[in-house]
Amino acid sequence: MCVRPMKQFREFEKRMCGLCSSSVFLVALFTLLTTLVFATPQSSSPAPDAIFIGQFLTLDPGHPRAEAIAVSAGRIVAVGSKAEVEALANKGTRKITISGVVVPGFADAHTHPEAIGVQLETLDLRGLSKAEILTKVAEAVHSAPPGGWITGMGWDQGFWRPAVFPTAKELDTVSGDHPVILDRIDGHSTWVNSKVLALAKISSTTPDPQGGLIRRDAAGQPSGMLIDNAQELVSVVTPKPAHADRERHIRIALQQFTRWGLSSVHDAGTDLEIIAIYKDLLKRGELPVRVYAMARGNAAITHYLASGPETDLGNGMLAVRSFELVLDGVLGSRGDEMTEAYSDAPEEHGLQTVKDADLAQIVGAARKKGFQVNTHAIGHRAVTRALDAFEKNGVTREERFRVEHASVVTDGDVSRFARLGVIASLQPVLDCHFAM
Repeated sequence: MCVRPMKQFREFEKRMCGLCSSSVFLVALFTLLTTLVFATPQSSSPAPDAIFIGQFLTLDPGHPRAEAIAVSAGRIVAVGSKAEVEALANKGTRKITISGVVVPGFADAHTHPEAIGVQLETLDLRGLSKAEILTKVAEAVHSAPPGGWITGMGWDQGFWRPAVFPTAKELDTVSGDHPVILDRIDGHSTWVNSKVLALAKISSTTPDPQGGLIRRDAAGQPSGMLIDNAQELVSVVTPKPAHADRERHIRIALQQFTRWGLSSVHDAGTDLEIIAIYKDLLKRGELPVRVYAMARGNAAITHYLASGPETDLGNGMLAVRSFELVLDGVLGSRGDEMTEAYSDAPEEHGLQTVKDADLAQIVGAARKKGFQVNTHAIGHRAVTRALDAFEKNGVTREERFRVEHASVVTDGDVSRFARLGVIASLQPVLDCHFAM
């Protein structure tokens, strides 16, 4: 049984904030540990811009501790004893003493910065009961302008009793004439009220889209739950964020990452507009963490297949050299693609959001252009399809193709990951927290 980690996470966040402000520092300087130089650079090398002096934990078994590091143009150029590193300085080199202990910054290999920025500005429904959520929506309605949209995210029916999906009728009791859209904690399903269903013209005759599900009541009417690609049905009526809004959300998220001690993040699926925002922030010197952006969507993938990878923008601060493909949904919404049916829903096997032929075509095209492919695959059927596509296309270990999440994997596919050299990019929270 998994225990909801929200309280533990918030306590961890508090401890991290306290550590970062007192005796332990998580720094971007150590992001690329493999680039650490323990040998003295050649005498022809220019003097470093700055030398940091203190206690450094490198995580290199051969040189686990150091007294100083030298930095030039944002890169570590030498690590060693205080005497060794200071010998590289000239009169223009700044020397900065750091108290406490310096440890490497964290790299988050799968996150969604824009969604985090939005979440920090919207109703936070994490850890709340259904009754508490309805109360929060009612309070938002009271302060909203007439007809204003109410948005929120983070609810999880897995911790309610009974653990059943909510309905539009329940939201209707507190929402009045306001459209309400509340995303589940995994982002793969959305709870809406009847106002939103009416605006989007979703009715008993609306078919389920490919790779999506409109949950329905016993009478066949939409219940208010939209799963995976069915979420797109309401996108035509929801207010679109302006470019300035999207940039603000990215900025909010990036600043939050620095407070958490993250020095690099992998944006797991972003479009051309957000990539342009990253580039603009980089140009202005306002990108505080390294970003490895995975292009997602037809427009972004088509653009980059034509133009090629961008591997080292801003001295390694930004890279766009991978695609993310979402092959299925998630466990908690019963959207992950399984070979066998769910025990509590015998008629459901999850959703297939990308067909095999489309997957094979993109994998082949990506390899020709030098792009890594990262496939969201949670159910064991989706994981198998991803590995099948990689193997049939001759993907090599050196290309570092990834399966994101890989939450339910057959014994045979475990060995295939090793044999093919495919990376299993795991996020245990999806199994313990989001899957409930």
